[in-house]
Amino acid sequence: MHTERLWAAVVLGALLAMWFLNRLLPSPRSMHDSVKNNVFNISTVYIIALQPVPALKEKASWVLGVTDVRVFPAVNASEAMRLAFDELPLYTKLLMEQGVRHDHMQLSSGPMLGCLLSHMSLWKQVPPGAVVAVLEEDAVLDATSTDRIRALWQDLQQTTAWDLIMLESGQATATGEWRYVGEVAATCAYRWQRPAALDDEVGLYDYYYRYYLTNNRTRGSVCTWQGSRGYLLSHRGAQMLLRCAHPMMVQVDALMGLVATFEPGFGMFWPRVDVVHKNLLHISTIWDGCLKCYMPGTSVFFLVTLVLFLTCVCGVGTYIKLA
Repeated sequence: MHTERLWAAVVLGALLAMWFLNRLLPSPRSMHDSVKNNVFNISTVYIIALQPVPALKEKASWVLGVTDVRVFPAVNASEAMRLAFDELPLYTKLLMEQGVRHDHMQLSSGPMLGCLLSHMSLWKQVPPGAVVAVLEEDAVLDATSTDRIRALWQDLQQTTAWDLIMLESGQATATGEWRYVGEVAATCAYRWQRPAALDDEVGLYDYYYRYYLTNNRTRGSVCTWQGSRGYLLSHRGAQMLLRCAHPMMVQVDALMGLVATFEPGFGMFWPRVDVVHKNLLHISTIWDGCLKCYMPGTSVFFLVTLVLFLTCVCGVGTYIKLA
């Protein structure tokens, strides 16, 4: 009986390993087709990393159909603190000193600051008229990525110009109402639009609260989005992000969502299914300690996890009672 269980465990482990490898490695046909179709006209793919990532470079080239793939040196935690400590607001320094934060968006550690500075440095490299793809070193691309990015492109043909396209479906911490575009794409349902002209008696603050909140959404329901593992960025989008990045108080993905909410005309979209995948077994060396950033963002995952947890608790309780 013991031998049979051992063999069953070995077979199950082998099947899981085969499935895992199949998710990581794009099929030759998918890779071959993707080279011919760089639908978003991406000029360069940048991979933010602290170490060489030859496997990701090769996959990014095939899946995105781009030959110019570069590793962009990340800023590590100690270097980030040395470079930007004087620029940090006092409250952000306090959060870093205490090692805590009161909101998921807030900067509270050197790795978070290093991640933000890495992305900001890269945004400065986006030339006028160009579209670049940005990946973090733990990004995973597979055979589904090619089909999904094409579907995303087809959906966004129906919209006005975009500035930022995320390549993840988001994390569970995302809030607010979404507006769906086509079959795959989504964006915030309501965005603040600065009026072309203001009445002399109505200032911008009054206009925001009197018209925008009344006609579009209730106060406190700001649309936020989390996740920076992969995205497409235009030159205009890069300039708008840089303009809003100071003072440095929030993480890079939180900055993107806040700019999309409050900066007039900033077009940010994301897919409802991952183009760039996460992998719990491949945690980034520029990781900021966010374990849930590697978990699926769907509510079904957390519901199943809760059911399994309660089942285990009940099972352990029953065993103890019977013992």
